[in-house]
Amino acid sequence: MDKATTNRTSSNATESDTFTMYLFPCLYALVFLGSAFLNTVALWISFHVQCASSFLFYLKNLIIADLLMTVTILLKTLSEASFAPRQLKIITCRYSSVVYYFTLYISIILMTLISLDRYLKIVRPFGTSFVRNKTFSKTAAVIIWVALFSTTAMPNMILTDPRRDNASGTLNCICLKEALGQDWHYAVIKINMVIFWVCFAVMVVFYLLISKEIYESYRRSQSNNKKDKRRAKTRVYVIIAVFFLCFAPYHFARIPYILKTPGRSCSLSKSLHLVKEFTLWLTSTNTCLDPLIYLYLCKSFRRRFIRTVSIRSSRPVKTNYSKGQEVSSNYYETSM
Repeated sequence: MDKATTNRTSSNATESDTFTMYLFPCLYALVFLGSAFLNTVALWISFHVQCASSFLFYLKNLIIADLLMTVTILLKTLSEASFAPRQLKIITCRYSSVVYYFTLYISIILMTLISLDRYLKIVRPFGTSFVRNKTFSKTAAVIIWVALFSTTAMPNMILTDPRRDNASGTLNCICLKEALGQDWHYAVIKINMVIFWVCFAVMVVFYLLISKEIYESYRRSQSNNKKDKRRAKTRVYVIIAVFFLCFAPYHFARIPYILKTPGRSCSLSKSLHLVKEFTLWLTSTNTCLDPLIYLYLCKSFRRRFIRTVSIRSSRPVKTNYSKGQEVSSNYYETSM
């Protein structure tokens, strides 16, 4: 390797370290602040909104997943700081990072279920389906949480041994695992990739069918009322917009790591690593963007949020009705 190549490699390494040590912790800190505020407000609102449909039940589960991820974002930010004790980094490796990915794929599955619910509401509005039954949604949510935690999260925690840390050099989480733990770790990565790509394919199909229905509704609509309903249906696209913005880039960036092309140059590896880290940060912004789904699609959430942050319209909002009446009168929009 000549001197110019050595200097270029050293420069790339320094740039990579700068991004990793300074920029990403700042970016994660910003996400934590926004997510902590928005999801705390969303949690408070959820206690005051009646769970009248499977849609709202999935939203409440999504809030819980986002709050758990928010805690892990804080620990990740603190553990990557220069002053962070090594023990905090070990805790992050064993628990926080595992919970981060666990809640990430919980969110992906929940958003797919929400899309299924919206598909049935828009494409088959007058049909009955057990999938939109609250009993089904509760059962599905419990199965998803338990199955994913028992197969991906808990084993990774158990198979991570802090005693394997030699307390020298930069801590690499994979070094805290024995052979079985490493094999399970890589198996979980493949399981998670399958989960994403299956959900990705399902959502693409759902939204193609939803788009077809909205287009046909556009052709049929004659009155202003029908046009208003058609515009309300288009709000459902906020779900797939958040999904593609937050989750798709990271999983596309993971493809080169799965393929592991031999003979990859050091500079290319570092560039791919930076891309992976940036797209991983994008997945964390999901916790800030999910509240858009609650506010944009659910009128009950939106009204309560406006009251919470004391944003008043010029005309007072009538409040002389019960919670049940509020849910009933806004059923179409909360279902959307």
